[in-house]
Amino acid sequence: MTPRTAAAAATTVAVPGTSVAALAVPDTTVDAALAAAPDVALPDEPATAAAPHRDRQQVALSLTYMSAKADPKSKITVRGVVQNRSGQALPGLSVRLRYNGTPVSSRGELDQYAAAPPGNLNGQPPNAVWQLPQTAAANGRQTFSLSVDTAVMGLERYGFGVYPVGVEVVDGSGQALAGVTSFVTYVPKQNSFKPVQVSWVWPLVDRMHRADDRTFTDDKLATDMAAGGRLRGLVDAAQSTRTPVTWAIDPALLDDVTTMTAAGGYNVQEQRPRKTVHKQKSQTAVDWLKSLREASKGDPYFTLPYADPDVMALVRYKQIGPLNQSYAHTGVAADVLGRKPTTQIAWPPSGLAGYGTLGQLARLNLKGGGSFLLSDTMFEPQNVTTVARTNVQTGLGVKPVLAYDQKLSTIVSQSSAKSPGGELLAQQRFLAETAMITMESPNAQRTVVVAPNRHWNPSPKQAQMLLDYTQKAPWLAEKPLAAVGATAAQPRVYRGYPDEYQRFELGDRYLDQVYAIGHRARGFAAIMVAPITMSYDRAVLRLQSAAWRGRPGPAQRARQELALELKERMDKIRLLSKSAPLAGGSGRLLLTLANDLPDQKVRFRLRVSAEYPAKLKVGELQAKDEVIELGPDQKETPRVPVQAMGNGSFRLHVELLTVDDGKKYGDTQVITVRTTGYGRVAVLITGGGLAVLFVGVGVRAIRARRRREAEAAGVGSGMEPAAAGAMGPGTPGAGSAGFWPTGQPTGPASPGPAPGEPAGTSPGTPAGTAPAAPPGATPVAVPGPADGSAPDASAAEGPDAGAAPVPGDPADRAGGEYRGGNSG
Repeated sequence: MTPRTAAAAATTVAVPGTSVAALAVPDTTVDAALAAAPDVALPDEPATAAAPHRDRQQVALSLTYMSAKADPKSKITVRGVVQNRSGQALPGLSVRLRYNGTPVSSRGELDQYAAAPPGNLNGQPPNAVWQLPQTAAANGRQTFSLSVDTAVMGLERYGFGVYPVGVEVVDGSGQALAGVTSFVTYVPKQNSFKPVQVSWVWPLVDRMHRADDRTFTDDKLATDMAAGGRLRGLVDAAQSTRTPVTWAIDPALLDDVTTMTAAGGYNVQEQRPRKTVHKQKSQTAVDWLKSLREASKGDPYFTLPYADPDVMALVRYKQIGPLNQSYAHTGVAADVLGRKPTTQIAWPPSGLAGYGTLGQLARLNLKGGGSFLLSDTMFEPQNVTTVARTNVQTGLGVKPVLAYDQKLSTIVSQSSAKSPGGELLAQQRFLAETAMITMESPNAQRTVVVAPNRHWNPSPKQAQMLLDYTQKAPWLAEKPLAAVGATAAQPRVYRGYPDEYQRFELGDRYLDQVYAIGHRARGFAAIMVAPITMSYDRAVLRLQSAAWRGRPGPAQRARQELALELKERMDKIRLLSKSAPLAGGSGRLLLTLANDLPDQKVRFRLRVSAEYPAKLKVGELQAKDEVIELGPDQKETPRVPVQAMGNGSFRLHVELLTVDDGKKYGDTQVITVRTTGYGRVAVLITGGGLAVLFVGVGVRAIRARRRREAEAAGVGSGMEPAAAGAMGPGTPGAGSAGFWPTGQPTGPASPGPAPGEPAGTSPGTPAGTAPAAPPGATPVAVPGPADGSAPDASAAEGPDAGAAPVPGDPADRAGGEYRGGNSG
């Protein structure tokens, strides 16, 4: 193993106030770590652990190099870095090496040594002390290197085995301030053990990054596929080693990457501020896909269901339909890689599944053969590590199982470049654990499967070294996963799904909300006409991924983004009419429907019903009005026959249905129908009455005009204008004539008509007018209307009442001005 330089070590600083401890933990701690986050990504075990006393938290210690193995006449070397984190001077610090000269006897004892401080180790080689003068000052930092001969340790006395080696920092009084314990495997020149065969599962799975198929919620994939990124490191590590691996690939990841390589680019929805940013075609994604095809072309692979669904939760809440859909979309991987999966493996999240889930997975994934990949914690523990191959009973009969070693997988998964010294400790512990498995039964051939968690994030160097150790360590040998499946099965007792893991699953309320979105999306898809340019099947599947376990905030955001985008698109198929007038008791209403989608043709059935059928009846639609087909940005106006049972406003419910099965699409829309109640006959009668009225008004206007013209010319009257202030003969009163107060003298009889005048008229008075009042008589005015307007002259007029003067002409003004009073 190539050691890291001191300069590299200087960049790896332990957590403040802690001391470095071994990555591996006791069985109970490993189980607790799994229970803390059993969904997808186990939490990284800190590479630093608290020292027994608070005063030991003043110094940080991390290892940067340690001999992977030892043999006779070799040395064990340990390098590291120490930093004074106390904030004050600590003079007299030094670091020293400790060890045990007897090998560890079991995997359980490995846990105990790893959790204990180096002070529990009884061996201390002479002169294996390194002074640290540079750490005397506050925040002082210094590297060190310690070595000891295997002959001094006496390892040849016991031969092949795992030996604990520790490093501790002490002050001037000899008090330990920090420490870490790890392991070295000693291998003699001659050995008779059978190497443990190791098979690697290489997970290529990521979290969900898209809401709908066109928009990403973040652009983190671009970072992960770039140099130094998680996904890039996994591909590079597999490509740089000859150790065989079996790839476990989520088709949703390849689907995302392919979207980023599209010629038109892709969109990223940013949150602060909320806006959509268009990204050009990703060359990083193109290069990563090319590297993946090259690295995996000689390796077997299997696919997870699309988006790695939370199968336990879906089965628990009886949502089997989405699970079926997840398997229907696994072909994405074959399309991207250019070859079909080489093996059938069912790997539930965390490698855990109940009896019902096993039955569903067997039905969907193993009906044509294949195996389950399960954690060995699903079975009763055994005294020694047995072969990985076993069986399990399901609803479809007995199915083969590849049980991976959970402790090894956890140790590998928790190794991280983020924790100081964490990767080194993981490497040493991996070698120690596999050596202990070999020592348990050195003459028996055993196989172990290592399956890091789905979101394993090692450095490229770490991943490559673990694969290289599998091939180069004397006690290890590589073995393909398919070959492990072909070995004889070891009977094991299935323990069932742990009840405490249910609280980490996706909840029923969340899944119900996702199901509602899926229901609306399926209705939307049902009205689309090929070619279909948009789909929501995979978007809904991504919301059911086990990757959302323990991440309620991002899960809610993704769900809301998809629901909003779906609603916006569905609302583009809309009814433009909000109200419709109905002239008469029956007729046809015009409803305008629009398809505002720019790139999708739709076809649906129209159903119209009245809110109160007793008041408004809806007739049957014609065939062309019942089934509507709208192209992009197109409108259509169907006619709906209705009959109203009275006047007023009525509400119609308009629904769009799928053509094939008549299921409802979208929300019910309501329009208001306003009707006057007048039929066609009533309209004709009303129109005729208005015509007669207009004719009458016209006739009266013509007569009034002729009268004004005659009065202006004096034709046939001989009337002269009366003197101002005096009422001359023939001057009309206030709209009345010939009415005198009771008891007034009538005066002498009126002389007969003048020659040429018609009988019944006074001399100088036009025909048809009342005679002038006798001299001295006081005329009485007929009372006018209360509003002060001119009195109705028709009551006092004779045969020509219909030809009354038009208001405003001279005669009208003269009569209107008279309000009664004495004549003189």
